[in-house]
Amino acid sequence: MKRCSLKISEILVSDSLFNYQGYVFKEKRPDDCLKKLLMQYPEALPLVVYTDQTGRYHLVDGFRRIALLSEEKQEVINALVFPADTPGEDMILVRADQDWVEIASTGANRLGFLAFAIRATVDREWVLKRLCRWLSLRPSEETLQMAEKLTTLSMKLREFFHQKSYSAKQLENILRYPSDLLELLGGWLESLQVTASILEELLEGLHDHMRAMDMNVSELKRQPEIGEILKGKNPHENTRRLRELLNSWRRPILTEKNQRIQSMVDRAGLPPEIRLSWDRSLENHQVNISVNIKRAEDVERVLEHFNKQKVLDCIKGVLKEL
Repeated sequence: MKRCSLKISEILVSDSLFNYQGYVFKEKRPDDCLKKLLMQYPEALPLVVYTDQTGRYHLVDGFRRIALLSEEKQEVINALVFPADTPGEDMILVRADQDWVEIASTGANRLGFLAFAIRATVDREWVLKRLCRWLSLRPSEETLQMAEKLTTLSMKLREFFHQKSYSAKQLENILRYPSDLLELLGGWLESLQVTASILEELLEGLHDHMRAMDMNVSELKRQPEIGEILKGKNPHENTRRLRELLNSWRRPILTEKNQRIQSMVDRAGLPPEIRLSWDRSLENHQVNISVNIKRAEDVERVLEHFNKQKVLDCIKGVLKEL
């Protein structure tokens, strides 16, 4: 690393590998104090710049500073320049350290920063094993895929998640639904009043109805009952009516699903010592398995059922239905 003066025109800003605009939401800060410091002590606040293999300079830290100095028509700026052999992971850490409070403030920002790190060509294994833990995210490939899926959604929907301070766990539940359904419901949010739990309830109800009626999002969008509700002027009342509509659609779906699940359990041929149960309201997506053995000589006979393929297929099938 060296300290030197660089022409502002030579530094990549919007095209920098380390520009996370569009991935992390930042609060607008007043510029007066920073501008005064930059004018009085130009060498006290150097930029941090990374040099790539072709010799181009990528801005790592100092996006507000370089914008303010450009407004003042300044052509040269002090910078700490990291060479091309500097690990990209180190540059990600510099970026994270400067804006850590904002990055860690919401689930949307933490997942957005994770997607930014993946895009910045940092080693995926390092992101998985180190960055996920620093961001208090579950270190799994599913988490990385969830982060990447989030950044494919519209800016309006992602900003809604950020402004409502949804946690990473809440976003994990929401992002398991198809993107086109998320965008459809996102377009209705101005007419609704929702919390994270209500949003998830609406997504589940809409998704269940689509599957039961074998319809796509375009067909769902044209449902006259929904259109009539969204014409209302009161978001709270619109939300209540939409929830009631989905519950009325869901009742026959619940009966049908429970019948399918019971049929699977019956075909599995479980002994009376093994009981497989589930929440028949289908609100809790889990299978409960209990084993009740009274005699030692029955242990092997009962437990060997868990090695049978039809029992394993039954459990997997129930979980898919839920």
